Amino acid sequence: MGATHVGFTDRYPYTIVSVSKSKRLCHVQEDTATRTDKNGMSDQQTYEYTPNRAGKIKVIRLHKDGSWKTSDGQRFHVGSRRMYHDYSF
Repeated sequence: MGATHVGFTDRYPYTIVSVSKSKRLCHVQEDTATRTDKNGMSDQQTYEYTPNRAGKIKVIRLHKDGSWKTSDGQRFHVGSRRMYHDYSF
């Protein structure tokens, strides 16, 4: 299953590599995102995702409000992968 690191307006794809028995803790690993469109510095971006066995692993926790976060507050969406680079910043 996929996960997405939500960083302000940018997005980064991850793969869930393990889930705790309580289902409140996951280990996610960075994916490789390869851009497949030819739109340059555009909001219209498409990517192909592949697992990256050398990618960084992060631990995310499910909070009472339903959000997934790392211990330092990085937000994640669980259930889909997304890469997006906001060129306006």
